[in-house]
Amino acid sequence: MKKIGVLLPHSKAYPRMSKEFMNGLRLSLGDQVEFKIEGIGLANDPNEIINAMQKLISQEDVDFLTGIMGHNNLSEILDFVEEMDVPFVFADLGAKCPLDLKNRKNIICNSLDLNGATKTLGNYFAEKGLNNIAISTSYYDAGYDFTFALETVINENPSIRFTGHFITPLNPRENEAERMRQFFKDNNPDAIFGFFNGIFAVEHSKFIEESQITKNIPMYLTPFSVDEGILKESKNSLDKQFCISPWFAELDTKENKNFLQGYQSKYNNPPDFFALLGFENGLILHDIIFKDMKINNDPSIGPRGSMAIDNLNKRTIFNHYLWQMISTENGYRKISVEMFDLKDRSNENYTQVARSGWENAYLCY
Repeated sequence: MKKIGVLLPHSKAYPRMSKEFMNGLRLSLGDQVEFKIEGIGLANDPNEIINAMQKLISQEDVDFLTGIMGHNNLSEILDFVEEMDVPFVFADLGAKCPLDLKNRKNIICNSLDLNGATKTLGNYFAEKGLNNIAISTSYYDAGYDFTFALETVINENPSIRFTGHFITPLNPRENEAERMRQFFKDNNPDAIFGFFNGIFAVEHSKFIEESQITKNIPMYLTPFSVDEGILKESKNSLDKQFCISPWFAELDTKENKNFLQGYQSKYNNPPDFFALLGFENGLILHDIIFKDMKINNDPSIGPRGSMAIDNLNKRTIFNHYLWQMISTENGYRKISVEMFDLKDRSNENYTQVARSGWENAYLCY
């Protein structure tokens, strides 16, 4: 029986991150393999991660490595894995500009590709004539790279421009909602790009609700800005607003329905994004182990689609969807209103740009 070494981070903002990832991994691989698990803290210390890998490889004698990785010093970590010659299938949320993996051996990245989703949204703005874009974030957001991704598209589309960036401060002012309302009234954007996640996201969403800015200006969000806790507090302010995401539970495919049903049946709760990544990583490992590594010849089909690997960039590639959120008596339901076919991204050159700034431990790590 093959042994799988699993590297799991910790997050105060998403405390069930590792648990949900393991649930998804077990659901896809079952009892066909043996799991060996190591914690890696916030996944921001390369020495801690390398030590955990070394233990799994040398002491536990694992055949493969998997887990959730961050972006901090990832190249150094991958250097070590290559030296040890152990296949590594890692997941990330893709909040930062992706690392170039073209020359890496036995390394595969399965990502939510939030950076790519932002670029896709920027191109959508250009296509729809939404030329004046404002940004709305809370203090501790992974905003540098989302902003940079949108800026990259703006540089390629001269018709688009930033009109302003509203950031809820660490200590909100008494009239914060009114300041937000006045800010967007003065800047008069065609659309607002909102990304707020983690410990201050609910607070930010309350200001959106109180300021009523979405009554006159459409808002486009990232998937972690519309989790259940945020939607619960937003009341009706996000009704008919939009979100760019490669997956939601509402994705209407046979494979996704089977995933939802299987997960609910086994764990008695619906899967989240971390469970999805764990399940998909398990499918990739299943193909490698039981299909003699010929994963591109007859790959498994996961909730988001084919698990085939782009041989050039060593990454999975999935379509993104534009979802509209519809308010109901029990919360919100999400409707897919447009699909963005990203198969042509197989020739994209990935380069990770080094920049200073706050590193968000919940999405970047």
